[in-house]
Amino acid sequence: MEERPFPFSMNKLLAQQQQTQPPNCPSFFLPLHTSAGNREDHQPQHFSSPLQKRPAVVDSFHGSRTPGLFLRGDQPQQLGFPQHLNASAFQLQPTPAKPKLADGNESDAAAATMHQQHQALVDQLFKAAELIEAGNIVSARGILARLNHQLPFPVGKPLLRSVFYFKEALHLVAAKSHRSPPPSSSAISTPLDVVLKLGTYKTFSDVSPIVQFTSFTCIQALLEALGSATRIYIIDFDIGIGVQWSAFMQELAQRWSTAMAAVPYLKITAFTSPSSHHPLELHLIHQNLCHFASSLSIPFEFDVLNLNDFEPSNFLRMCSALDAAVAVNLRVGSAACPPISTLLRFVTQLCPKIVVSVDHGCDRVDLPFAHHVLHAFQSCTVLLDSIDAAGTNQDVVSKIERYLVQPRIENAVLGRRWSSDKTLPWRTLYASAGFVPMRFSNFTETQAECLLKRVLARGFHVEKRQTSLSLCWQRRELVSVSAWKC
Repeated sequence: MEERPFPFSMNKLLAQQQQTQPPNCPSFFLPLHTSAGNREDHQPQHFSSPLQKRPAVVDSFHGSRTPGLFLRGDQPQQLGFPQHLNASAFQLQPTPAKPKLADGNESDAAAATMHQQHQALVDQLFKAAELIEAGNIVSARGILARLNHQLPFPVGKPLLRSVFYFKEALHLVAAKSHRSPPPSSSAISTPLDVVLKLGTYKTFSDVSPIVQFTSFTCIQALLEALGSATRIYIIDFDIGIGVQWSAFMQELAQRWSTAMAAVPYLKITAFTSPSSHHPLELHLIHQNLCHFASSLSIPFEFDVLNLNDFEPSNFLRMCSALDAAVAVNLRVGSAACPPISTLLRFVTQLCPKIVVSVDHGCDRVDLPFAHHVLHAFQSCTVLLDSIDAAGTNQDVVSKIERYLVQPRIENAVLGRRWSSDKTLPWRTLYASAGFVPMRFSNFTETQAECLLKRVLARGFHVEKRQTSLSLCWQRRELVSVSAWKC
């Protein structure tokens, strides 16, 4: 597959980090090794001794004696609370350089002790979620306080770090008992955070194939569905940092240049929430997309609307007057505002050519709250292990977890807790709303497989599951992409 550059260039914004006004430069990625000033001095120092590579542990998960914790993607009905974990998969401290000479019985005893310790952590996490679900907030806070004492920092194996982040998310839920989402602890609040987040996203795309897999798979499906449309309108409920639309523009320009025709008009409307995007972040996304479109001579418009003030009727009137081929990027998530049923009704009224959805495996709206937490927990653990397998240094890993993983966990936990009661699985909801799944072309599948051949870390593979295309790590699904039509 042709090598495709990341659509944004790196730029030193550190000198501008304390300015209150958004910078004018369209390039916003900052190298992660750049000093972050006093802010970094206040961070915990538990990542001060980076390891060159953490050992992969997913194989141990897969071989565990408990099928209840780590399930195959096609067996959601078997999800339940785990009774045992494979203790050999978890280890808080590195193996001593000079191990004691011990017989097999002593080694088995040490492994059994570690087994019990880690099992106890998972037991407590699940019990806290059950108590919150039952409304017993006081008892849940007591369990979370013990977990906080046992895991004060996100260190160790992927499972231990996952327990830490989910413990933190449950703390937010238990902080308030009334039905209003508490403030997120990982919210981006400063210009420096914005710069670090965007730089981390760039690094994550280099470390893991997830970003390129989802972007290229969605882009190819969109190009094939939109065909020769001369006016294209993208409605995006999952904008991220907008990098996928730069790649989409690049493909549009190349396709229409080959056909010796004018590049079609493109408009993108992104629905975002103040809790997920800082104003500076949205400004930089807008600036970069407009700059990139201008460099390709693509007629382009971009606007951002507040998802919390979503008014379907007003927006539908605006769309009907645009007279363009509509495509929708519809998130898979459990956010409470607006409800997924409202979004589905709105999208069907748009009559889009195609709807693409990316499922990161963190949302199971069909499960009770505690089991939803457990499902998201196992998905996060596999993600962290795939990141470790790339040999990334711990400073970079900590930034990926701080700016990308932890917000996703909080969104999954808080969104599910403060949304309505459990509903049907999201794919069933799509079908009941009149959505029909679309099959990916052979070219799209081949492109995804070629992408993985350029990944240095082994263990990734692409699977075709029904009508979706999934990226897997060691036989565990990391992310899946599906396409739909109305």
